Amino acid sequence: MVNIFGCSDGFKYDRYENKDPAIGVSMLYPSGWKVSEDRGSGDKYFSAIFIEPKETPNRSRLSAISVLAVKRSNMPISVKDLETAAANQIAKNEKSKDFNLLSKKAVKILGAEAVELVYKYKTLDTPLPMRGNFVSMEERVLILEKSGKFYFIKLFCQENVFAALDKRFSRVLRSLKFI
Repeated sequence: MVNIFGCSDGFKYDRYENKDPAIGVSMLYPSGWKVSEDRGSGDKYFSAIFIEPKETPNRSRLSAISVLAVKRSNMPISVKDLETAAANQIAKNEKSKDFNLLSKKAVKILGAEAVELVYKYKTLDTPLPMRGNFVSMEERVLILEKSGKFYFIKLFCQENVFAALDKRFSRVLRSLKFI
């Protein structure tokens, strides 16, 4: 992992770089956000998650940007292509309270075909079941396939800050490189 100061759009960014062939990505992420990496048992997946500082005001749930890489062979057998990967992502989330798919469209990222999903739902503001208040969340997910892996690149945040953080997420996406 390498940190390099980057600046654009009035915000500061650091560079994340992971040359491990399991993920092999380089991208900017908002400065001050905590970076955490995880590799599933048996190397079934690799993820990097960037979480905003706990001190961020007016948040019941912290915002995050994540990159998840899953080998094609470790995807559910029903996932054959981007379209079925998107359907699987929707199916996992549509069980959430007040789930609403706002958009689903084909896009290009780094010259590759991708599917972009935007949806919102409600979740508890605490990790303890039945002990919190519901908070409205919004997610933007890009799904692409590259080098035998499916990549899920996601912004997860409260609905009331989505517009502002989505601009930062777009900057992150423009900086994405596979290495």
